[in-house]
Amino acid sequence: MWDNSTTATGWNSVSLGAFPTAVQLDNGEQQSGNYAAKITSGSFFGQGYPGMMTYGEIDFINFSISGGVPFTDRPTSISAQLKYFPANGDSMMMLAYFTKWNVSTQHSDTIGATAYIGGDQIPEYTKINYPIFYLSEENPDTVNILFLASDLSIEAGSTLYIDSVAMEYGVQVLPTFALPATARSVTGFTANWLPLLTADSFAIDVAYDEAFTNFVPNYENANAGTGFNMQITVPQSTNPLYYRVRALYPGNEVSLNSNTIEAALPYPTTSLQASDTTHNSFIAHWNPVDAVSSYSIDVSQFADFNSFEASYHNFDVGNVTEFLVTGLASNTEYFYRISANYGIERSEPSNVISVITDIATSTTELEKNSPQIFTHENKITIRFAEGQNATVEIFNMLGQNIATQFSGKQTTVPVPTKGIYIVKVSTGNKVFAKKVLVK
Repeated sequence: MWDNSTTATGWNSVSLGAFPTAVQLDNGEQQSGNYAAKITSGSFFGQGYPGMMTYGEIDFINFSISGGVPFTDRPTSISAQLKYFPANGDSMMMLAYFTKWNVSTQHSDTIGATAYIGGDQIPEYTKINYPIFYLSEENPDTVNILFLASDLSIEAGSTLYIDSVAMEYGVQVLPTFALPATARSVTGFTANWLPLLTADSFAIDVAYDEAFTNFVPNYENANAGTGFNMQITVPQSTNPLYYRVRALYPGNEVSLNSNTIEAALPYPTTSLQASDTTHNSFIAHWNPVDAVSSYSIDVSQFADFNSFEASYHNFDVGNVTEFLVTGLASNTEYFYRISANYGIERSEPSNVISVITDIATSTTELEKNSPQIFTHENKITIRFAEGQNATVEIFNMLGQNIATQFSGKQTTVPVPTKGIYIVKVSTGNKVFAKKVLVK
């Protein structure tokens, strides 16, 4: 690009070996012409500084950049040929902004801008071409382009070679923005993205991993048509899935990838047999599934769930795989099913499990054999009949087990906060459950 053997006319620089003002040129590393610009980060009297090349004026005292060079066009993008050798995870940057002096405010207004940041090593010249995003319909009067060999970490030794910097004209190659998936089911979902009026069509990738190394069959660079959504059909049950979209433009121009969207399919869980059945409670169980946010339970005395027991209708129990259902009638058949929640979407209900509560003993016998329960200062004390060996479990109102203890006569269990808890006591083949209030 450059033919001058000493400096690149019009550019200012901070660079190792060229501090403080000249851009270093290299005649063995050019991509075109006789020379390429080379900027390297380093340190000056112990103070790190990034390798820098800019059209603007550098204030070395305040370390700021202002101004630029006269420019009145509206290009669609800026391109450059780059080679980059980062040190210790550093990143290079290319920034450009177009401004126009505002007579009324006595300040420059931003007309358009673009930015590129990259931390990968680029051992061979590679063209980058980044679109300019305009904020105004006006033409600029000034442009400043800035190349940096380092980000804010400023790793000494990071070196950036720059050649063939050019303004590009024609169709603006803008990336689209991917939107959350809709119409999720066990067989797929609808991928969505923002429409772009100047794009010819779109391409989509759908993968089983966020790094896009394992693509869903038929969805690597798949033709997504000219619209702004596409139905995705998934051949196997795997969660979660990921998708990204690219815009295709005339002249075989392809945009950068959009943002990545995670799309968890609402696979149902499988309900398992209940356990720890008493005269007024049981513990429901189910299998975990991937990528859920929580589970909901339905409990009914009818297998078709045409009515529900108390509040147990789509009752959110959290991201757990068991739940203590209480407040039931004795010697009664109940049915339960579980739905998996994926954010605002819910799976189809699981299979249905039947459970029959135990027959309650008489009140006198129950009182005689039941443990005594006391509450005081965020503690629950359980006192047993002489010689009993018991397992004590404390559940919160979400059905989550917060404590389990073993005792022979008396035990005291601390609870995290005041509120309502369910005390479950198992002695031999007998199970007792009671709701208590800790004040």
